[in-house]
Amino acid sequence: MALQKLKCVCGEFSSKSWAVVNKIPIVECTCGVRRVESVDANEYTALYASGQYHTTGSEDLPHDPDSLNLHRAAHRQRFTDDVEIAKKRLLKLTRYVQSGRVLIDVGCANGAFMDVALSVFDECYGVDLSSDAVPDKLRDRVRVGELRTLGFQRRYADVITFNDSFEHFISPLPALKAACGILKRDGILVVEIPDMGSKDAIEQGQNFKHVKPHEHLWYFTATQLRELLESNGFTVVGM
Repeated sequence: MALQKLKCVCGEFSSKSWAVVNKIPIVECTCGVRRVESVDANEYTALYASGQYHTTGSEDLPHDPDSLNLHRAAHRQRFTDDVEIAKKRLLKLTRYVQSGRVLIDVGCANGAFMDVALSVFDECYGVDLSSDAVPDKLRDRVRVGELRTLGFQRRYADVITFNDSFEHFISPLPALKAACGILKRDGILVVEIPDMGSKDAIEQGQNFKHVKPHEHLWYFTATQLRELLESNGFTVVGM
């Protein structure tokens, strides 16, 4: 195991202890952002690249094929139910963009959002470290790897979405910079994350259901996310 300390998105390593969850230390930076203190990058990346995350989950939330709880079912097994969630996400998106040519869904998992977005966009692509969870009909739309390494042209996409993926990135800033370059100048970036400033998160602390340090490396409040986006070239048009 080769652990490396995570540098905060503000550029600092300094921090104080916040909690230890499932034997993993979570720290709070002087800027207020919380993150997993250290990560084995190779082991963490392999969790996704191997397809294990989509089939058996992580140590925080192992998938149970017999469970009635959809959050405990593997991504491949809950496509139909995730389509319903995707429809709600698309409805929110269409408040800001009615139609477009290209959408890129980063961390596409089983491709449910891609599938639904094809009703509005001419082209939809998914980005993930594995295409294991995607149905055959969508597989040729998935680019395997990190957004910044996949050769998307500058000013190519109308919309880029990080739906429940941003908190998983070892290095969020390169992903933001890549998205900024790939988006058209009037393009839309959508980031959906668990809000550590929500009432449940504040009341429950380290017991909040989204504190899952084997998979969630970053813990932002909505305000912190806004500040991060604005400091990296984005104008926040809605929350």
